[in-house]
Order: sequence, then structure tokens, then C-alpha cells
Amino acid sequence: MTLKIEKLYKSYEGLKVFENFNMEIIKNGITCILGPSGCGKTTLLNMISGILKPDVGIFSGFDQKAISYIFQEPRLLDWKSVWGNIEFVLKDIYEKEEREKIVSKYIDLVGLREFKDYYPKNLSGGMMQRVAIARAFAYSSNILLMDEPFKGLDVNSKKRLMDEFIKLWMEDLRTVIFVTHDIEEAVLLGDSIYVFSELPVQIKKRFNIDLLRHKRSLEDERIISIKREIHKVLGDD
Repeated sequence: MTLKIEKLYKSYEGLKVFENFNMEIIKNGITCILGPSGCGKTTLLNMISGILKPDVGIFSGFDQKAISYIFQEPRLLDWKSVWGNIEFVLKDIYEKEEREKIVSKYIDLVGLREFKDYYPKNLSGGMMQRVAIARAFAYSSNILLMDEPFKGLDVNSKKRLMDEFIKLWMEDLRTVIFVTHDIEEAVLLGDSIYVFSELPVQIKKRFNIDLLRHKRSLEDERIISIKREIHKVLGDD
């Protein structure tokens, strides 16, 4: 089953960003979006979430009340602890005892039990993003939007976060739309990868990856081949 974006139009002061744009999203899978800077990737996520309104367009299967969003920066509440930041999104949904169970579960899943009482100012960038990921998964959404959540992290922090993200995702298999500039992230995480053009946005190519994630490796010839093809489509070669 798929979610659909159809006949999408969006312009800014005469600049056409989307013009008769169509796209399908795999339900309960991870869809990655690659493309040049400024090509509308974040704009698309913002329209899906309801932050922005399209000029015209049909979004089929999307419920804006059931969407979580992880931004490039963690956007944590400075005055709340790790525990408090995760609990915050649950306050109007669950009673205290149930909230505590959920927060405890996700703090353990991202390995922050010993830091649960720390405030954002005392955390590293990688740790703050782990809190943001835990918070997004703790919220009972059907769709998770991720806008370059691993950008700017060192190699070890990125690998740990990617591993933790997959571990969390495997818990409930929610639909993920993942924007990135990093081809390696896309081929290691995605079920499908869309490559966007310059403005106005069109889909240059879609790649489907049917390899099990735990068997994917950057040294695997199949992954190397997909990476090479993506580079060609992006015009990097």
C-alpha cells in the first residue's frame, strides 16, 4: 500500500518549486529523498506536516495529526530534562503511569538512562539528536518525517544514531520519509530512494532496494552499484 502526492503545485514569489509533481510513498517503509540543495526537499516535508500549505495538491493517506517530525537540529526544550522532553509530547495523551512506562522504554532504547535528568545544555549534539529521535518515536504517530537528522555528526555518532533509529523503527514499522544529502545514509536505510531535480522539482529517478538492512554493507557490490548509479543521476560523475 502507498501514500500518494498528486498534482502538487507550490511557488514562492513567482519561483516555481513544485509544478504538477507526483510521488508515491511506501507505507510502513523508509523512503529516502536525495537532491541538490534548495530543490524543495524540506518544503515537501513541511507541506506533508501542514507547516506549509500547497498552492494546489492532493495528499492521499496522510493524517497531519499522526505525524512526527525530526528536524536537522534537535529542537529540544531547554528548560526540560531528557526525560521531560520525551514526556512532553505524551502529556495530553496518557495518564502519568503510562507516560512513565513509555518514556522509560525509549530512553533505554537510545541508551540514555544515565542521562535522563540532564538538560540539553549538558548534552553533546549526538545525544541531543538521540533525545529528539526517542521523542519522535514515543509519540504515537503513523508517519515520521526526518530532515537530515544526522547532518554534522561525526562518523561514530552517525553510525550509532542510524543503528538506534533502525532499532526503534523495527519496533513499529511506521512510515518514514527521510531527507538527506548523504547517499550512504540513503542506501543503508531506504526501501526506496527518490532523486530530485533542480527547481521546479521533478523526480529524476527512483531506486528500490530489497536487501535486508542487517545485510547491507558499503562494501557490498550491490550497494556500490546503486551508489554509483545515484551519483550519475545526481550528476556527480
